[in-house]
Amino acid sequence: MNGSHPISVVTVELNPNGDIFLNGKLVAEIFLLGDELQAEAQKVPMPSVHITGARRGGESARSLGKVIYCSLRAGFTEEQLILLDR
Repeated sequence: MNGSHPISVVTVELNPNGDIFLNGKLVAEIFLLGDELQAEAQKVPMPSVHITGARRGGESARSLGKVIYCSLRAGFTEEQLILLDR
C-alpha cells in the first residue's frame, strides 16, 4: 500500500423520525454526537463522514443540520462530509 493509510469512514444514519445513529449506535443527545465527532476528528488520517437517510423537510432534515453543524465544529471540513442517498 505504499505506506498509505486505509481510508477511514464515520457513518451517520438519519431515520424519518430524526434519530441519529453514529457508526450504527443511537446517539441519545446531540452533545454526545459532538463529543464523538471530535474524537473521530483527532484520528490520523482524519476520516470522512458519510451521511445517509436525509430527506427534505421533517425531522431528518433538522437532524441533518445538526450533524453538519457538529461535524464542522469538531474540525471536519465541508469536503469531508459526504451525503449518500440510500
